[in-house]
Amino acid sequence: METLILGWYVLVENPFVFMLTLFASLLYVGTLLSPMFGVMGDRIGHRNLLSLMRSVYATCAMTLMTFAFLGILVPELVLAVTAVVGLVRPSDNGMRSALVGETMAVRPAGRRNGPSSAPPRTPRVSPARSPVRGWWQRSAWGRPISWSPPSTSSAFC
Repeated sequence: METLILGWYVLVENPFVFMLTLFASLLYVGTLLSPMFGVMGDRIGHRNLLSLMRSVYATCAMTLMTFAFLGILVPELVLAVTAVVGLVRPSDNGMRSALVGETMAVRPAGRRNGPSSAPPRTPRVSPARSPVRGWWQRSAWGRPISWSPPSTSSAFC
């Protein structure tokens, strides 16, 4: 949501579309640093690094809020804060996933109940049935029906 609002602010305050594209590209500049965030997460712990990343978010939000309340917010400042957030944001999802992986208990690999334990039958049956289905459709309805998408042609067999 803040991306939409700040993008709108940059576009309204500055008539150049280039500033808007610069704003959007600064949000993903941190993809170049994502591997280093993984190394830091291994070094200081994923929970500590995620807390540090969230404190960077809070600091940037407080900075924007302070300048907005003082009435001195300009698009260049928004771009600077976006660059700082853009360094951290691409690694946030990876850090959360790594933290979940550390937190969850390892389950023993035994027999599981449910649909995932059933053997995969569809890949073995479907190729054997598809030529027969195609011949049947062409002979029954003609060529245009047999060219229909697979989801509609599967309803007839």
